Amino acid sequence: MNVEPYSLGTNDEHTIYVFTSSGPKGEIVKGVAYSLIEDETDTYNLGLGDWKDGKLDDKSRTNNGDVDKVLLIVAETARDFLQMYPTYKITFKGNTYPKHRLYRRKISVYLEEIKEEYKVVGWKDNKWCDYESDTDYERYLIANK
Repeated sequence: MNVEPYSLGTNDEHTIYVFTSSGPKGEIVKGVAYSLIEDETDTYNLGLGDWKDGKLDDKSRTNNGDVDKVLLIVAETARDFLQMYPTYKITFKGNTYPKHRLYRRKISVYLEEIKEEYKVVGWKDNKWCDYESDTDYERYLIANK
């Protein structure tokens, strides 16, 4: 993406990242949080939303006109997280259909670039499959190659 990223803060564990979205709706503090999936040892869920009172609100819908910048920052957090924890995997899905579809579109646009460093798969029919741009998945997973 040819967009200037927002500046980013993180906690010591590199599991919580905070930045400020700037757009027509003003300055909005956003967060990205990585949380271990129950019954897994190496797979973390990526959550994105507004950062309020030290917590992530992933139900929020800001529409601040800066989706490319926000997704660039999310990609930067994923890169940082996987550099800190190279054996871990990140999984995510949109909590609404429009968000989920947006993630698929953006992965598809940048798939070749992403695949240079990472393995990308999608969950479909109760199994992980290599990501294909024209396929709907229930969720996505990325990991270092």
